[in-house]
Amino acid sequence: MKRRFQLKINDLSNRYLIQGKIGQGGFGTVYEASVLDDKGVKIEGLSVAFKQQDISKLASNDADEFTQKILRMIREITTFELKHPNIVEVIDAHITVEKKFVIVSELAQNNLQKYVKEQPQKLSVSKISFIILQLLEALEYIHSLDIIHRDISPDNILVFKDNTVKICDFGVVSYGQQTYQGAGKKGYQAPESMLNQRQTSKSDIWSLGIVLYYLVTGEDNINNQSVNSLLSVPDEQQKLKLPDRYSQFQQIFNQMTAYYPVKRPSIKFLKEKFVQLIDNPLIYKAYQEELLAFRIKQFSEAQKLEVDSFSQFILSQLLQKEDMISNDVIQDNLEELLLSIKSYKSLVKSHLKDKQAEKLKFQGKIGEILIPYVEKQFNSNELIKVVPEIKPLTNEELIQRQKEFRRLVDKYVKKVDGMNDLLFQLDGECKLLYKASEDGFKAEDFHQKCDNKGPTVAFVLSEFGQVFGGYTSQEWKTPESFFQQNADEKAFIFSLTKNTKHDQYQNNEYAVQHFRNQLINFGMTEIQIKDSCNDRRTSQSNIGSTYLPPKEIKYGDQKAEEYLAGQEKFIVLEIEVYSVKAG
Repeated sequence: MKRRFQLKINDLSNRYLIQGKIGQGGFGTVYEASVLDDKGVKIEGLSVAFKQQDISKLASNDADEFTQKILRMIREITTFELKHPNIVEVIDAHITVEKKFVIVSELAQNNLQKYVKEQPQKLSVSKISFIILQLLEALEYIHSLDIIHRDISPDNILVFKDNTVKICDFGVVSYGQQTYQGAGKKGYQAPESMLNQRQTSKSDIWSLGIVLYYLVTGEDNINNQSVNSLLSVPDEQQKLKLPDRYSQFQQIFNQMTAYYPVKRPSIKFLKEKFVQLIDNPLIYKAYQEELLAFRIKQFSEAQKLEVDSFSQFILSQLLQKEDMISNDVIQDNLEELLLSIKSYKSLVKSHLKDKQAEKLKFQGKIGEILIPYVEKQFNSNELIKVVPEIKPLTNEELIQRQKEFRRLVDKYVKKVDGMNDLLFQLDGECKLLYKASEDGFKAEDFHQKCDNKGPTVAFVLSEFGQVFGGYTSQEWKTPESFFQQNADEKAFIFSLTKNTKHDQYQNNEYAVQHFRNQLINFGMTEIQIKDSCNDRRTSQSNIGSTYLPPKEIKYGDQKAEEYLAGQEKFIVLEIEVYSVKAG
C-alpha cells in the first residue's frame, strides 16, 4: 500500500471499512479494517490495523495526564519514519471529520502473548532463539537512532505469517541516549525504570530478558508474584532457574536480567549467542538475506537523496552564474567532479559486492549445518572452496541443450514416446503456466504465473545440460514475509537426464519452500532457483538434505552437489512449470 501521512481532517469512510474490534490499547481502540479501492470496493485479502483515539477524550483536569496523552500520540506519529522488517509499518495517519485521530498499520495474526498461549506444545529452543534474534535486530535499529523503546512486552510484539515478529507501540519511547522518567509495563519494566533512575538502551535488554522467560515458560508470574519483581533486587546470585529443557538459555537469561545495567550484554554479543542455538540454518539464512536486501535498499535510497540534493545545489549555482559555465576552469572542475562521482559509484558497488559475498558466512553451528562439505581453514574464518573454471556455451551447445530439454520434457507433459518407461506418471492433464525464456527469469515473473494454481511439476535446464525438477501437490505462493516452509508428502524431485526419481526420507517439513524473492525451492538444499537465475550463477543444488540421494552418493560430497544440475552453483537456461489437473 502507498504510505500517507498528513494531519489534515479527512473522511476515511471511503478508504477503509471497519470489520471488527481487535482490542483496546494505550493509544485507543484497535479495529481490523478492509482497504477500499478508488471506487469504494473492498480489496480482497488486504486488511489493516485501524487504531483510533477520540481527541475530545484527551482533555483532562490533570495537566500532567493531558501532556502525557499528547506526547504518546506524537510518539506514535513518529513511528511513521521508522523502517525495518521487524518494526510494524505505519501506513496512514489522519484526523477524521469526527475529530478522531487515526493511525493505520499493517495487520498481524496475533500478539506474542496470544501466540504463545495458543501453541499446542512448548516452543523449541531454536524457535525461541529465532524470535529473540528478530527482536534484537529491531532494537539494534532503533538504538542506532538513539531511541529507547521502554515498553518491550509480549503484547507489544506482533506475530505475522511465517513466524515474523515485529515490535509495535512506540507511545512511551524516549529520544536520546538516556532518560530518567520511568515508563512501561510493571511486569517488564527494568529496575532503574521503576526507580526513575538513569535508563539507557540496556533497559530494553532487561525487558527482552523477561520476554525470553515468557517464551520459555508461558508465564510472567510465579505464585502470584511477577517474575520482574523477583529479579529486581541487587542480588548477584541466580534467582530464577529455567526448566531443564531450556538450560541453554540460563546464562544468557541471567546476563540479560542483571540488576545493574552495565552488566547486561550488548546486542552484538546476544546475537552471537542466539544464532548458535538455531538448529535450522535455512530459516536464519533466508532472514539474513531479507535483512541484507532491506539494508541495501535503504543505503541506495539515502545515496540517491544525497546525490539529488547535491545535483540541485550545483545546478542552482550554475544557473545563477550562467556567464561562468563556459569558463575553462569551471569546465575542468566539472570534469573532475564527474570522475569523482564515477569513482564513488565504483566504490559503492564494490562495497555491496563484498557484503553480498559475506552473507553466507555463518559461524558456529550455522556454518556446520548449512555447509558441512566446505573445507574450513584452521587459521582463518574464511570458507574456501575451489570452483572450476566454466567456459561460455557456444551457439551449437546451447541449441543442443534446448533440444534435449524439449525431448525429455515432452515425454512427460505430452505423454508420448514410451509411456511405460517414464520415471513417474502425472495424474492429470498438464497445462503450461510459466516458461522462463518468454515470461522472465525474475521471482515476480514466476509467482505471477504460478501462484495459487494447484499441483504443479517444474522442469529446469542448467547450463551444464542437466534436466531436473520436482513435483508438488501444494500451490506455489508468495509469502508475506521472506520464507515459508511446507510439508508435502506427495512431493518428489527427479533428474530426467540421469533417469532417477527421489522421494523424501528426512526433514519432510522442508519438502517444498516458498520464498518471496526466489523461484523454485525443493528440500533444504536440493533445488534452489534464485532471482535472475539466467544472469547469475547463484542458483544451487545439493541432493540429500531432504530427498534420498542415490546409494553411491553421500550428502555433502562433491557428487551430491553436482548430481542434479552438473555443478553446485549454476546458471539456468530454461524453466517450464505445468499445472497438473486430474482428468
